[in-house]
Amino acid sequence: MEYPTVKAKIIRIEEGSGYEGKIYDQDVIIELSNGKRIGLFDPDMSVSHDMLGKIKDITIYVIFATVEKLSKPEYCVQAAALTKGEYNDPSFGHIFFGKIEEVNDERHELFVDIGVGKIMVSPGQEEYKSFQTGDFVKVFASRTDLFRVYDWQL
Repeated sequence: MEYPTVKAKIIRIEEGSGYEGKIYDQDVIIELSNGKRIGLFDPDMSVSHDMLGKIKDITIYVIFATVEKLSKPEYCVQAAALTKGEYNDPSFGHIFFGKIEEVNDERHELFVDIGVGKIMVSPGQEEYKSFQTGDFVKVFASRTDLFRVYDWQL
């Protein structure tokens, strides 16, 4: 299966939960091609420090999403609210606007073009059925994960 991707610059890594000196997850701040910065939860610690400052193809996975149909076309990313220039809960609260490019019946997911690439959205096992390819949607992210980082070698 081919997953949707966006190009993003890796800006910062923030340590997540840990125990006895071992860190088990992290948050990653990325910059999209339009300059918008958002935070992603990286549960598998896919991003390493040697990736800082580099542009990578990544798959963004919006889980526990609330999705609404839009009456007119719109492509946009609204990052979670900032306090004093820093992100609070970096992966929570983003809003994505875009067009559904694919409905994945096998995994109950939507692949949504947000104007700077495509993201993978999980609205719930039953809710996804009310959407179809071509619908414009607004996606409220309860959590936004970094699902995969691709290191293409040409």
